Amino acid sequence: MAKTGVRISSLTQYPIKSCAGMALERAEIDASGLRGDRLLFLIDESGEALSQEELPRMALIQPSLVGSDLVVVAPEADPLELVVVERGESRHTRHWEDEAPAIDQGDAAARWFSEFLDTPCRLMASGEIHERPVPEKYRHIFPAEQSRFTAVAPILLTSEASLADFNGRVKKPIRMNRFRPNLVVEGSAPFHEEWWARLRIGDLELEKVASSERCGVTQLNQETGERGIEPIRTLAKYRRQPGGVDGGIVFGVYFRPVAPGALNLGDEVSVLETQDRFVPNDRAAKIAEEDMPVPPSDL
Repeated sequence: MAKTGVRISSLTQYPIKSCAGMALERAEIDASGLRGDRLLFLIDESGEALSQEELPRMALIQPSLVGSDLVVVAPEADPLELVVVERGESRHTRHWEDEAPAIDQGDAAARWFSEFLDTPCRLMASGEIHERPVPEKYRHIFPAEQSRFTAVAPILLTSEASLADFNGRVKKPIRMNRFRPNLVVEGSAPFHEEWWARLRIGDLELEKVASSERCGVTQLNQETGERGIEPIRTLAKYRRQPGGVDGGIVFGVYFRPVAPGALNLGDEVSVLETQDRFVPNDRAAKIAEEDMPVPPSDL
């Protein structure tokens, strides 16, 4: 086990998928990741899950979840308070190509979100009601089932050093919340996290699933909802990995918990295992040996 001097500097839960995050000092972890993370999501009239990609104002919605009590605030809107219902009659919903049952959270919630976003929508809870297969295009790297609408795997990790490296390449720095991580660490070298295969943090063991390939949501200012050209333009110049599933522009790493546990701010990160060679997100991809990224010498 390698002691790294790396520690958790930020823990974030996203109670409503694609809305603002909720900072935590401690997070209980189960097979679905941070307990309560992506528990809720919004759907349109056809049952399709909504995101900031279509509705940038979702970034301005700030949910807080304590147990099953949800409070939602947003600019120039009265707060919404409700008790999350995780069991009951369900309806089918879709997220990308995946379908799963979910529980409607009622007309009052639907009116609040529809008015703020200026589009008909309803708030749904996934909770404990189903196990959802991983999206088809990721199944070769993560065959386990999920119970929430996470993108690839339960926990997204980024590092302060990697963000600092990026911000040193652009005129106007961006904040980490563009990347919507669950777990941010400090004390590492830039992008070393790409080569961490297994970690122990406190009493929790994590296993790498895949690098996080970034989409246009990262181009949205999370405080204003305004769209720009960064970070995608600059990341594409030096963070495009071979074997990518969605274009290969990467920042951050998806991990899954090996067993339930907990994470706390300040917990030290121990590296149990590193990759000795590059593993592409698409393991079926044929990548020439000379194009393979080389592990850092100081891992």
